Amino acid sequence: MDDNKRQADHRHPDDQVPSKARPEAQDDYHPDAAKAQPDDANRRKHQSLRRGWRASGPVTRLTVVFTGVIALATVLYATSSAWTLYEIHRGSRDTHALAEAAKKQADKAETISGFIRQAATAMDTSNTQAKGALDKTLSQNKQGLDATIAASRLDQRAWVGAIEISAFDFKEGAKRIFNIIIINTGKTPALKVKIIATSRAQRRIEKFVPIYENLPQELSVVTIFPGMRMNMESGTDDAPRLIAEDLNVLRFGEIVLRVYGKISYEDTFGGVHHTTFCMAFPKGLPSLPGACPTYNDAD
Repeated sequence: MDDNKRQADHRHPDDQVPSKARPEAQDDYHPDAAKAQPDDANRRKHQSLRRGWRASGPVTRLTVVFTGVIALATVLYATSSAWTLYEIHRGSRDTHALAEAAKKQADKAETISGFIRQAATAMDTSNTQAKGALDKTLSQNKQGLDATIAASRLDQRAWVGAIEISAFDFKEGAKRIFNIIIINTGKTPALKVKIIATSRAQRRIEKFVPIYENLPQELSVVTIFPGMRMNMESGTDDAPRLIAEDLNVLRFGEIVLRVYGKISYEDTFGGVHHTTFCMAFPKGLPSLPGACPTYNDAD
């Protein structure tokens, strides 16, 4: 009896329900009573858990606490891992999008660069063609200008030459000195004019070769103005005299007597020019000679 009393004393206050508070069993079904039955079951479950917690020792309680902490940490770790995975996935999508955008920009840049290279190539080609056309035009203009200047200078320059030899009286004892008439037929003066002239008797069948012997070492330098005529003697005072034998061979044409010379001068444009002349007395020795077939040139 004492044991029953002690058990009654150790009961939880919630378990000690007065008999007068307990509802009497009723045979009739009541809706509120049916609804209250699950609540009573939950309450009794919670009361049983509380009693088990109070009855458990410190080790059990610590084990439960640490288990809960571990479970909470696991949940937090899993949540953090899931969030990290989500961020990585979203970041990879963003990175992929950025890579795609960068690729598109690179493609656009390459396309633009290609257009720029094409434009630069076209511009270089155009510039080269324009430069070529300009150079060609300038060259043609220069050639035309040079041709015009040359034609003008050619028209205006001095032209000096021997036009005739004065009549010569072929007689025995006459000195072989001939008077040559030099003239400037150009439109500007001939400057620094130098003239050498001589004569030579040569067999008709021999080839003519101009030879200048026994001439003065120093030649006079003169200026001949446009239209001016100048007399020039071939040979010097010590020139040979004609003898009867010379006259005979000359008259029969076995020997040809040639009077020839060369002239050098400058024009007013700085050009240097040369003239050569040759005249021959034909068979019969007329007083005036005719032009030689060679050695009559001018530049």
